Amino acid sequence: MADDIQGPEHIPGPVRWTADHDAPGSSTLFHRRFSGQTWDPPPPFPNDDQDQVDSLILDLPAHLMTPRLQRALDAIMGEVDRLRAALRLAHGREAYLSSLADGDALLPILNRRATLLALGRLMREHRGRAQGIVAALFHLENHDTLRRLEGPGMANAALVHVALVLLGAGGLPALVGSLGGVTLVVARGRDPGESAPLALDALRTWAQDRRRDLVSHPWERTGTRVPLELSIQVEASGPGESLGEFCGRLEGPRPAAPPPRPSSSWGAS
Repeated sequence: MADDIQGPEHIPGPVRWTADHDAPGSSTLFHRRFSGQTWDPPPPFPNDDQDQVDSLILDLPAHLMTPRLQRALDAIMGEVDRLRAALRLAHGREAYLSSLADGDALLPILNRRATLLALGRLMREHRGRAQGIVAALFHLENHDTLRRLEGPGMANAALVHVALVLLGAGGLPALVGSLGGVTLVVARGRDPGESAPLALDALRTWAQDRRRDLVSHPWERTGTRVPLELSIQVEASGPGESLGEFCGRLEGPRPAAPPPRPSSSWGAS
């Protein structure tokens, strides 16, 4: 029985395999052509599934590639295409749900849960290199005042403005997130050979520059100049310190925010 099955070397005339990707209503269709000149393999496909199918087909004697088998292969590849499309859709849904789970409801940054997870990952990563992290906390001190005098829309817009400034500033931070309420945090790991005091001073300078930019120039919205009052606190993680201990120090008592400059009072621009 096995002697009746001829291998590729016994094909009556070389076979050229081509792939018709444009066949209406179907996936890839494989066709057999006798050119009498050369035998060309099918063009490469961008996925492992198709490569495995190609390998099986190329080892199949030509007389076994019947129309019925071609239809079966077409059905299989159609099912592969449908499964691949379903997988892409599932990945898209997963990314969307992940963004809902990690993103803050108001701000264009991570929410508290995702921020704490990211801080924990950053601490573990740099603890393995015998290094730590540094973080700066920003607190919008006059959010309640804005809410009382201008309404919740203006107060929340001010907080969004602060978040956007921190996101767009560039420079040192590797992480910008929310710790809930009106408190934002930026953090980064220490570079190799960088001491904790040096990293702390660098982030403190960065944070003070951001605070000065936000406070010294009143924010303007809908024709109204709105002063912002921000306090900052900068901390470095200690050796063997847990995430909870570090965040406890970071979110501890804050220094009093300096009074706003006289020129930064409310008023029409």
